[in-house]
Amino acid sequence: MTPLYIGTPNRRLYACLHPAEATGSAAVLLCPPFGFEMVRAHRLLRVLAERLARNGIAVMRFDPYGAGDSLGNDEQLDLAGWQSDVLTAHEHLAAWSGRSRIVWMGLRLGANACMLAASAAPPALRRLVLCEPILDGAAYLDELRRRHVAMLDAELGQMAHIDAAGRAARDPEAFRDEAFGIAISGALRRELIEPDWRALLGPLATQASVVLDEAAIPGLKGRAESARLLAAAEPVDWPADIPEDGTLLPGKLAAQLTREITDACA
Repeated sequence: MTPLYIGTPNRRLYACLHPAEATGSAAVLLCPPFGFEMVRAHRLLRVLAERLARNGIAVMRFDPYGAGDSLGNDEQLDLAGWQSDVLTAHEHLAAWSGRSRIVWMGLRLGANACMLAASAAPPALRRLVLCEPILDGAAYLDELRRRHVAMLDAELGQMAHIDAAGRAARDPEAFRDEAFGIAISGALRRELIEPDWRALLGPLATQASVVLDEAAIPGLKGRAESARLLAAAEPVDWPADIPEDGTLLPGKLAAQLTREITDACA
């Protein structure tokens, strides 16, 4: 694995390159989720990269501007910039790997960024693998707010005499600009709420496999003609509070994604 910075001097992106351990003609770009979910999913994405590299696939992981180890602060992260970062990472991956077929795998909000960036139809992009994209931006933001408020009351309530739940009930706009210590910019909130994400799955310019909770599949029937819908091998509560190091490695889902991405590269 080789860590490096890519992009322009005023928009440096942190990336990790995983060289293929066998000959092949495909490469994969892994796009992480947003906020604390990025921390939780770090181990999953690293394991995916290592497994794919063993399968002869060159892999790049990267952090969008304003997140992770990339430059910028979290208030500067928005989907317009994120989709531009996907294209920057794609260009670097193509040049580094020399591969003629590139697959993007986006996780959670990273999948939404890939959906948007795919409209540019960059050279060599062959397929998308979208894992649990955010299909209802308003509901996603509401859930982040609910869990953030619960965390504040659980960890700080008695010590600091904070009644976050009470304030949230009185003020609908309270706690909208942060989740688990990570800022959510006004631009990002608007970009999440305004689109009909389910409708955007229909006219994707690139073939896509969409891995999502089985309960969400019926609502997409007839609206995602260009996408192959797959039930996730196991449920994952991505924003859940979990012990120890806070990372996630859902084994069944990791195996499913490895197979799906490898097949997409064939």
